[in-house]
Amino acid sequence: MNKLILMLSFVFVLFGCQNQDDTKLSKYSEIYYNILLIREQYPDTAVANPKIIELLNKYGYNQKTFQDDSFELFDKDRVLFTKMIDSVRKKAELEIEKNKKLNSR
Repeated sequence: MNKLILMLSFVFVLFGCQNQDDTKLSKYSEIYYNILLIREQYPDTAVANPKIIELLNKYGYNQKTFQDDSFELFDKDRVLFTKMIDSVRKKAELEIEKNKKLNSR
């Protein structure tokens, strides 16, 4: 009986940790996407950097903690992290192209 309880507890903890990682990755990808859009919209870093800091603060980050999460997510699963970065970049590129087409009309 104790082994069953221990095994069930382990399963719940394992799935709980996975859910936290998924949430962190999702949050990270949303922030990174918005950073890419800000960088495109404001090529001047003197203008873009305060907007990025504001974005990070909105999500409870500063530059250091965001960088720390970057390293942590990369270390946990390098392939997944790289795929996520590529996917977010492609999504941002599509959004930028869409906006350029709308603005050129």
